[in-house]
Amino acid sequence: MASIIVNGEPVHPQVPKREDFVELAKTLLPRIVHGEPLETTVAAALSDALESGLDLDAVASRTMLVALADLGVRKIAVEGPKVRIVESEPTDVSRGDARAYGMAALESGRALVAAIANFTQRRILVNGQPHVAMPQPVEDLKKFLQLVQANRLVDEDLMFTACRAIAGFLKAGKGPDDPEFRCALQLACELGIADVVIDLEGGRLAIRDLNESNAAAAALLQTGNPDVVKQAREKVTALKRKLAESKPGTAIPAGAAAGRPAGEQKIVIPARIGVRRRR
Repeated sequence: MASIIVNGEPVHPQVPKREDFVELAKTLLPRIVHGEPLETTVAAALSDALESGLDLDAVASRTMLVALADLGVRKIAVEGPKVRIVESEPTDVSRGDARAYGMAALESGRALVAAIANFTQRRILVNGQPHVAMPQPVEDLKKFLQLVQANRLVDEDLMFTACRAIAGFLKAGKGPDDPEFRCALQLACELGIADVVIDLEGGRLAIRDLNESNAAAAALLQTGNPDVVKQAREKVTALKRKLAESKPGTAIPAGAAAGRPAGEQKIVIPARIGVRRRR
């Protein structure tokens, strides 16, 4: 049961339904800021709700109170319509950790809070350089995904299609200021890629690390299907196991995710993004 102290008094809000957490996700996603704790964003959203006339017993307010409790907030002060966090401590939910995606949390909708918290913290390394991987505008992402499909090789794992797209943009001189490059980072991150090395001159790439939490969060927010979340986690876990079993300093080369033998492999880095797909 969720519990939080409000103005010095313990409150045990009734846990909302799954659809209430879905509505909360719709409210929070446009407001998230990379690096800002999600509990700060939730407290601001609750302040806005109270200012609009809702009370703490309203479903939307109770959903936010449960979210705050899951994020590790122990005490809040409600001063008029303003909500101030008095005491909090990190939790698996606030870290967006994969351990927050248990079956009960997935079915109840509470795992959505962890998935959104994950979005505020995602980073991906490209040739050792950290990049923020925040959700991009829907229209930009749709256009980018069309380009990805046009460049996807037959039977190619989407992980490596995403990495080749990053490579293609790097080859074209694009970087984090370019919307398409940011979309490529988002896709790679959501597939679980945490660290990729791209050798433009040699035409090679390899994945050096993966992040199960990123893949689980993306699968949950995209589909809401616990089975899809499970599949995303299992794939990343299997690939991480391959990395752990490899010699120190090695990486997963292109092709390994599809079950083909490991080893250095050449890749096709498109001269430009948007060419016809190979048959």
